Amino acid sequence: MSLLSVQWFGVNAVRFTHKGFVVLLDPYLTRDPDAGSDPGYLKRHLPKANVIVVSHSHWDHLADVPAIAGYTGATVVGSQTTTNICRAFGVPEAQLVTEGADGVYHEGEFKVRLLPSLHALSDDGKVAYPGSYALPPPLPLRREDYLEGGTFAPLLSFGAVSVLDIGSANCIDEAIAGQHCDLLLVSIARMERTPRFVERVLGCVTTPRIMAVHFDDFTRSLEDGLWPQPYVDVEGFRRQAQRLAPSAQVILPDLLETLTIG
Repeated sequence: MSLLSVQWFGVNAVRFTHKGFVVLLDPYLTRDPDAGSDPGYLKRHLPKANVIVVSHSHWDHLADVPAIAGYTGATVVGSQTTTNICRAFGVPEAQLVTEGADGVYHEGEFKVRLLPSLHALSDDGKVAYPGSYALPPPLPLRREDYLEGGTFAPLLSFGAVSVLDIGSANCIDEAIAGQHCDLLLVSIARMERTPRFVERVLGCVTTPRIMAVHFDDFTRSLEDGLWPQPYVDVEGFRRQAQRLAPSAQVILPDLLETLTIG
């Protein structure tokens, strides 16, 4: 089994490297909703990408994707809303793959299946910035213009190694039931708003490794280091996950930390 390198950049942004093939998941590094992407800054952290997978189209998941696709030539895989936002920024059609729920994309030893999922709820009990784009939206885009566009739970496979990402703290039990993966990424921001969220996810998915994501203050720069959101009970998640999956390793990563699987 070849080694898989997994590096967390905060939020739900992860770089996977397998035999030199680089897949980026929700790569958002600008971490300022009012700032545009700086390709020079992005290149320093993410100089290469073959594929970019987008779980949903909110700004803190998608806003840097067009710039990264522009200088890497990576293929962007996501919903119709994701690819239409990329079109608005001029990403070439040849680099865009639009998939619906349960859509599958293959390239070499890499495969991703976009399992249907749900987004965590906001204070008002609704999904923030709901809706979708059937056509490319006009520029410029503000944070509220990055419509959710539907949420996926990407199941990524790198040869024999698999990773399941629950990138927002909600789920569809039937879509993930019976899944086994080598690494489970679990977004824990606002998990308390989804009834029995952690219990349900770990009741559906078996894995030897559970890694928390999307618990950091993503308005602070990467250079500021890790600042957990004050409303996220990170230690409470660790205790609950360990109780529910006692044989699994529960990982609370540091910003830019790299995990190797294989």
